[in-house]
Amino acid sequence: MQLFELLPGKNCKGKCLKICRVIIRWERKNDISAIIVFDVTRDRTDTKTTGIKLFARNADTIRKMIQEMAMLYPVQEKMIVCIPESEQEGELWSY
Repeated sequence: MQLFELLPGKNCKGKCLKICRVIIRWERKNDISAIIVFDVTRDRTDTKTTGIKLFARNADTIRKMIQEMAMLYPVQEKMIVCIPESEQEGELWSY
């Protein structure tokens, strides 16, 4: 398992959506996916969870993609993101 940290940034381009969770899992033998879930406190009438699903061929690429998303959308709080090494580790959530 690989770990990396996302920190709340003041220089993010986005202001409305904030990242609150990242879930990473292997989809198939050679594909890894990450689901970025945003906070629901945008509007009191809009309470549905929104998110983005990213696909990559390896762990380094998905890590870079998540870090670039964190530059666009601020992280709600300091977050440790876990990337599984293989399918046997299953689905890993950030904490």
